[in-house]
Amino acid sequence: MAVSKFNGFRAPYKSSFFRGTLDRQLGRNGIFSTSGPVTQVGPTITVPAFSIVQQGLIIEKDTTTTLSEPSIPVPYYLVISAPTPVQIDDLVFSFAKSPADISPNEVLFASYDGLDWQFPTFLTIDAVFDYINEQNIATGRVGPHSGLRTTVNGPNYDNSPGSLIDKSGESQNFVSIASFPIIADDPDYNRVDRILYRRPDDDPNRIGTREFLLGNTYDVAPSLLYDTEAFSNAAVRQTVKALADKATNEGHLITASGYGTSIVLSYTKFSSDRQTVVVLPITIASAVVDAGFDAAIDLSGNLHVVYAKVTGVFYRKFDSVGSPLTSEIGIAAGINRNPRIKIDPSESGG
Repeated sequence: MAVSKFNGFRAPYKSSFFRGTLDRQLGRNGIFSTSGPVTQVGPTITVPAFSIVQQGLIIEKDTTTTLSEPSIPVPYYLVISAPTPVQIDDLVFSFAKSPADISPNEVLFASYDGLDWQFPTFLTIDAVFDYINEQNIATGRVGPHSGLRTTVNGPNYDNSPGSLIDKSGESQNFVSIASFPIIADDPDYNRVDRILYRRPDDDPNRIGTREFLLGNTYDVAPSLLYDTEAFSNAAVRQTVKALADKATNEGHLITASGYGTSIVLSYTKFSSDRQTVVVLPITIASAVVDAGFDAAIDLSGNLHVVYAKVTGVFYRKFDSVGSPLTSEIGIAAGINRNPRIKIDPSESGG
């Protein structure tokens, strides 16, 4: 028979897997296989033997079919339909101008662009399985389904047979017990061990295995985080800020030195060649809580310094020899361990 149609199967094809795969073909149209390409010589089109599905009805034609070129301009589409499931060759071959002209009862078989005939993507069992996998992921079914319970059996952990859906949506079944030796407890810290399912990624057809993963140890009490700030005279902290007067090239050095809340800011001035100390170190601020501070110099050579104390961030202005021009001014509440100040070098600083 040139044409065969299948809309059901007899026993022994009764398994739920087989029926489920068949059910997912219902409502689908497409090509399963062909014996070759569609060819055209002049106005004559030759359609090869094929196997297609139309709304779940599987249709096979084991002979070629000859058609005449349609009168519509390219591109156009060759469609096939079977008006009945009766075992007769009543197939209808027609042409459509666009995919929108194809009805649900017609199968898009090939398209012609004026140069070549091309097939659409064939339907495959792999496509059905991909659909099943996508549904498993979309519905949150990834994880164990049954079994896979772990118990202690003498010196081993035993993981029972069972089934699961892996992260790619595929179902995996394990028919045997997986045993893993028990690793002795850590004498000082707790540990959480795990039995994992891992699928090798070197080949898409590899089946995963169950593996034992030794856990990291942890203390039952939270660990103490020690402050690295020095609170001892034996570990003095020091930070230095160097400034240069653009007019005279004299150097101004401000140093924060100390520990805890006893850090002191000192000022030293050097000659333009940095060979002579013009102003010996003098204290310009005390009881600073952190070695972080900042300073800037203005056009007149005045120094502007910001620093932090317990009660907040403070500002003070000094002249070019370290003498205060203002009293200590609070500019922000709370401790800021990284205060910053910027002065436009073309301004006198007020």
